[in-house]
Amino acid sequence: MKGALELGDLFWLYDLKRTYGDIHPKAQQWASDHFNNVKEEKIRQITQTLKLPVKKLLALIRLYTFKPLKVARSNITDPSIKDNTFEDALYNQFFKTPLPFLLHQYDRASMANGIECRMPFMDYRVVEYIFSLPAQSKVGGGYTKRVLREALKGILPDETRLNKTKTGFNAPTTQWFKTDLNEWFVSQISSKSFIENPYFDGDKMSKEFLKMIESDKADNYKWKYWAYIHVNYWLNNLPK
Repeated sequence: MKGALELGDLFWLYDLKRTYGDIHPKAQQWASDHFNNVKEEKIRQITQTLKLPVKKLLALIRLYTFKPLKVARSNITDPSIKDNTFEDALYNQFFKTPLPFLLHQYDRASMANGIECRMPFMDYRVVEYIFSLPAQSKVGGGYTKRVLREALKGILPDETRLNKTKTGFNAPTTQWFKTDLNEWFVSQISSKSFIENPYFDGDKMSKEFLKMIESDKADNYKWKYWAYIHVNYWLNNLPK
């Protein structure tokens, strides 16, 4: 949504709020919160702009000192791509993380079984074309992956093509923490080996986990403890 404001496209801004809000039952609140944050940030920018003449006047009479601004560097080096937060995020996800890591995983898993995995959308001609399109062609009109959905009209059944809830999925970690594997996780994170682990502050981590898992915000922290629990388990179960 921030990218829409940077492009000065208010219609697209409200379009994005509606589009992302329909992705998932929980997304409506996220979209509203993000929209409000972006709006508040823009108001602050406008306020600062209006204050600038006064600050300059005060600086002339030495009653105000300008502080150096920290300018965020863009990942985009291709001059054909109009830089904004949205395009910068896509560029970063494609060339840095998480896509390269995911492709590495897929290739490793397929080749381990003697199968070569092909990714048709990774064809450089498709990639170059998609990056050349306006941002509004990628998300908008109520849909993510907009250009792909439009390209497959008449080819892919509309039941699938127009399904707005097509989102990524992860392991039900929070559910495991709270139900099926709760006893195992608690025993692991409360163990002496975890609390005294030399590679991280196990005592602090254990107390945080036991407090977090009973809260309503457990889902926000589900990945924070997963790796530490498994590292500790792995260290304690190495082959002798």
